[in-house]
Amino acid sequence: MIGEKTFLPVIGGDLSIPMTVLNGKNPGKTGLITAGIHSEEFVGIESAIRLAGELGEEQLFGKLYILHPLNLPGFQSSIRNSMVPEDGKNLNRVFPGKKEGSLSERIAYTVMSAFSEEIDFAIDLHGGQVHEELLPHVYFLGESKEEVKGTSLLMARHCNVPYIIQSKTTSGGLYNCLSMQGVPSILLERGCQGRWSEEEVKEDLEDLKNVLRLQGMVKDGIAPALKSGEIMQNLIYVNSPYEGCWYPKKKPGEKVSLGEVLGEIRDYHGEKLWELRAEKEGHLLYQISFLSVHKDEELAVYG
Repeated sequence: MIGEKTFLPVIGGDLSIPMTVLNGKNPGKTGLITAGIHSEEFVGIESAIRLAGELGEEQLFGKLYILHPLNLPGFQSSIRNSMVPEDGKNLNRVFPGKKEGSLSERIAYTVMSAFSEEIDFAIDLHGGQVHEELLPHVYFLGESKEEVKGTSLLMARHCNVPYIIQSKTTSGGLYNCLSMQGVPSILLERGCQGRWSEEEVKEDLEDLKNVLRLQGMVKDGIAPALKSGEIMQNLIYVNSPYEGCWYPKKKPGEKVSLGEVLGEIRDYHGEKLWELRAEKEGHLLYQISFLSVHKDEELAVYG
């Protein structure tokens, strides 16, 4: 049997978020999977929809909520910037939200109030936006309680990605806020540039199922696959000091050496304005892939 196809009403308005509720035939934990906080991160959205349609309640231990997509207004909008169009806000920066706030804040508040006290763990699916290229990676919060931190890291290690990011940010995103409230949570990034593929969706689905196996919610005879992604800490986030044209010299995943030029910004006559030089060695995680760049826009991240 497939789960209940329903909607989560957002507090204080007419918007409802597509949701599937899977009530397992066997007792177990309660989990939450979210996708589409950024409305153009399509791999995660399709993966959540696919999982909701494929995972049968008879094989499930416990209860699973799947929201797909969370930023429904952005997904339906012709404005291609992944923000919530009604207020222009980044939904991934407003958690835990406000009951009497703008639409973004009310969506965040609705999710937190509906699930934070019921669930045992959460997985938030993301990817690179239309103007970004990235290497698949997963975040967990390093500032949460040791037990929550340990479980979140173990969840991250069951995702088949090359890098695990230990974050210090304690608010703004869903996984950050849930972790601070005692719910082990991760944010999985895969896909970029407004595209999605069957291969990427299958990779997301396998990661999701591996975490569900780890949590004892799926017992299909397949052992959860523990991966050994490298842990990154103290990432360097670089914002553009100019507007103009961006010319990257590296690709996500490539090694970065101290002092190496990672790219440059030129003006509209082709004259060089600035070079981005690495402050330490590591690997490039993601960067802007557009030619155009705005002043103060996040340009590249490495560590």
